[in-house]
Amino acid sequence: MRRYNLIPVFYYHSVAPFRNKEWYKSFLTFNLSHFEDLLKYLVTRKYKFLNLDEYFYIRTDPSAKGKRMVCLTFDDGYLDNYVYVWPLLKKYNAKGTIFVSPAFVQENQGVRATLEDVWSGRTGEKDLISSGFVSWQEMEIMIRSGVMDIQSHSYTHTMYYSDDIIRDFHNPCSDWLYPIGNLFPERLPYYITDKQFRELIPYGTPFFTQQSSLICKRVFINDDFTGECAELLKGIDWKRYNFQECMDRVSGLYQYYRAGGKLFKSKESHREYLERIRGEIAGSKQLIESKLKKKISHICWPHGDYNDLCHKIAIESGYLSSHIVLKAGETNSFPDRFDRTGSSMIACSRPLSLLKAVYKLESYRQAKPYIWIRKIYELSR
Repeated sequence: MRRYNLIPVFYYHSVAPFRNKEWYKSFLTFNLSHFEDLLKYLVTRKYKFLNLDEYFYIRTDPSAKGKRMVCLTFDDGYLDNYVYVWPLLKKYNAKGTIFVSPAFVQENQGVRATLEDVWSGRTGEKDLISSGFVSWQEMEIMIRSGVMDIQSHSYTHTMYYSDDIIRDFHNPCSDWLYPIGNLFPERLPYYITDKQFRELIPYGTPFFTQQSSLICKRVFINDDFTGECAELLKGIDWKRYNFQECMDRVSGLYQYYRAGGKLFKSKESHREYLERIRGEIAGSKQLIESKLKKKISHICWPHGDYNDLCHKIAIESGYLSSHIVLKAGETNSFPDRFDRTGSSMIACSRPLSLLKAVYKLESYRQAKPYIWIRKIYELSR
């Protein structure tokens, strides 16, 4: 088996000085000061920052064995990656890669202020707008700087219903992004700050099993059923939402539609599935290349979900690599796959969060004593 240089690839999503309390996915936000702590650590220890093209070139270079190298990646294309992360990377002479999905890019937003404008006195930090997604113009600026690369995260980054099992009902605390976004795709790039987005469908709308759009054949639920469900649940006190109570109220209607074969409006065929995921994979590549006038060579799978067919289509579409998720103890021996490791905060503690990041970084490289700690931890599980 061919041996590769062990180069850790860290991934983040949103990175900002604070969490937007009105964003229901604010748990994805990594604290900016914690992120800067890691950058200082990497610079102090003379790590070389790589983009993915460099990663695959150096990964097989015998002369690079044992050298300190790292990739920093950011999923989804959040605006704060441009406002906060990009200036910090420039400050520390570092590099990063953003994986974007065209369906979430904010069109015609122009160019917004960043930390650099704060540092130069052109604006105040409190005046920075950082909730949302990047625009094509902002991506062009980051690419031209040579600091931030852009690659694909598929076209829609969505999830679809895959069976007829009700998993939840729309309520103030439900996971509503994809069921609503699939109905109103034009509003997706603005959903974080769109206070009406959650209310585009009525509370009580049934939510079925969701899977990543790349790995499931989509089913379409009868609109009459969803509408009748919401009508039956109109009297629910949503501040005291109880799933079983809702199921009890709609069970008769649910069984009627299922038994009569009326619950599905239609189901995606295998041919339709293939056509759709080619659009997700090849279509995203083509559009990003067209908008940014650069070659897109790598794709990161949304939600970490993929199958061998997805990878095959990616390679056939002109990508050089795709993302692979490894299980504990596995190593990446594929010449056209990159694996990644997450970085998370510990109880809002900067020292502990940095220690955790350093542990992940150095144990991946199999540096001592971190690799010993990891082996002991894996044996104890």
